[in-house]
Amino acid sequence: LGAGLGLALAQWGLSALLAANPDSLPRSREVGLDWSVVGFTLGVAVLTGLLFGLAPALHSRLGRLSGVLKEGGARATASGARTLLRRLLVVTEIALAVVLVVGSGLMIRSFWNLLHIDTGFSSAGRVTFETYLPAAKYPTDTEIGAFYERLLEKLGAIPGFESAAVMSGLPPLRRLDANDTEFEGLVRTEDGPPHNIDYYQTVTAGYFESLGVGIAEGRGFEPTDSAASPPVALINEQAAKVFYPGESPIGRRLRPCCGDELPWLSIVGVVRNVKQGGVDQEVGTELYFHLPQAVAVDFAPRTMNVVVTSALGLGETMTALRREVWALDPTLPLARLRPMSEVVTDSLARPRFLTLLLMVFGAIALTLAAVGTYGVIAYSVAERRQEIGIRLALGAQTQSVVGLVLGQGLTLVAVGVALGVAAALGLTRLLASLLYGTSGTDPLTFVAVTALLLVIAGLACWIPARRAARLDPLVVLRHD
Repeated sequence: LGAGLGLALAQWGLSALLAANPDSLPRSREVGLDWSVVGFTLGVAVLTGLLFGLAPALHSRLGRLSGVLKEGGARATASGARTLLRRLLVVTEIALAVVLVVGSGLMIRSFWNLLHIDTGFSSAGRVTFETYLPAAKYPTDTEIGAFYERLLEKLGAIPGFESAAVMSGLPPLRRLDANDTEFEGLVRTEDGPPHNIDYYQTVTAGYFESLGVGIAEGRGFEPTDSAASPPVALINEQAAKVFYPGESPIGRRLRPCCGDELPWLSIVGVVRNVKQGGVDQEVGTELYFHLPQAVAVDFAPRTMNVVVTSALGLGETMTALRREVWALDPTLPLARLRPMSEVVTDSLARPRFLTLLLMVFGAIALTLAAVGTYGVIAYSVAERRQEIGIRLALGAQTQSVVGLVLGQGLTLVAVGVALGVAAALGLTRLLASLLYGTSGTDPLTFVAVTALLLVIAGLACWIPARRAARLDPLVVLRHD
């Protein structure tokens, strides 16, 4: 019955997890209960039932019948072996719960840090979408540039739209480019950085204002940086640190990959770092191109992202975007039209899913530990009814009886917590690659989990302790 209920809960829980995190796993529609795992689980359940069901029968074999009769009467307590086994099971249960809850706590702290990390841009009040200009309708880069120029003019004229910009890559999670780049005056060395840029970013002049990205040094792109003017580029702080350590990169020249026909670009500014490879990843190097100048050398991407900063409501903003884009070209798709805050949230799908999964496992382990502790202590109180009744008849105070039972239970809890903390200190190192802004031995998490276990297990012990203290000694002694 327990195994059957567990399988039903597993199916329901799996569906709930996938529904809460639909984009956290690849091919999530194919995820389901594996029959080999189900078979293994049922086998373990049957074996567990047989083992723990037969153990008392084997313990009462005929050769020890007299001993069993002596220790099995209503007035006798359980044998030391059985008592020790029950206590060992509770200690083990608590230790395993500590490991799982510590892991869950570390993931929660890590996820909290990710929610409050500086991505380098602002997502509040911003809406974005992606579109693609097909070669059949826009065969040249000049036509691509002209379309986005007209689109930005129309978006800028909408009341309530504060700014608009176009970019090739949408932060904070995009595919790595890793493009070879030539740096004038920088000699390749064995111990030096590879002449390779992690992210190429083609943008319009309003990109930095639209996303709230700051300029650390020099200037940003300006309308005067046209196809007819000398080509310029921007790099981020990380690129300046890697390729120009201890000096200003302003005025230095570089050339993007893939052909000597591309011109040299002069660096005119250093941009604040923006997360591009994921909120939980280190910032990569980034090179910015101005779209009008990229068009002039046939370097304009066909797939671009549009971001607008709007004071209007979300529905009004989305309606206005559809209207203006389709007024220019009714055949264009507006893919992934959504708030920028949702883009940031979606980039955290994987760590959010892992955190939720560990929280579920930790909660189950915590519940089992509390139930196990309560069961053992309650059974112990039932076995010691006569002893407790005698103590009360001889004048024992309620507090002393409560203390007696609590002491027995909390001793088991303390041993289980100590073993669990020791195990967690070793095992949580396996979570190191999944953690951000915290370590696998974070003392605050360990202290909080220990306190939580002690409180919950203490409550599980206190209930049978209070019940024992309320026993009527006359009723107990007369019954026994």
